[in-house]
Formats: sequence, C-alpha cells, structure tokens
Amino acid sequence: MTVQQDPVQKRPAGVLHDSEQPVSKKPSVLFLVSTSIGVLTILALVISAYYGIVRL
Repeated sequence: MTVQQDPVQKRPAGVLHDSEQPVSKKPSVLFLVSTSIGVLTILALVISAYYGIVRL
C-alpha cells in the first residue's frame, strides 16, 4: 500500500519567520516623531549654549 501525497503543499502565505520584522503601518508617524525629537534636542543644545550652560 502506498501513501498518496497531496501535490499542492499547504503552506500559509503570510507566515513570518523569526528573523523577519513586521513592517510598521505608519512610517510617516515614526519619521515625524524622530524628526521632532532631533529638532528639540538641537534647540535645547543651542539655547543652553546661548545661556552658557553647555560649552560647545
């Protein structure tokens, strides 16, 4: 007696492996947040340098 195998392998199409990261749905939000944090950091450095708190 032989075992018949299904010719179509049943693999789920949307399975993520361990090494894959899901893509963020809102990359524009991440860009705006990171840009805002960068601008605020630069402004804080400039203001603190102006008042002599940080020596640049």
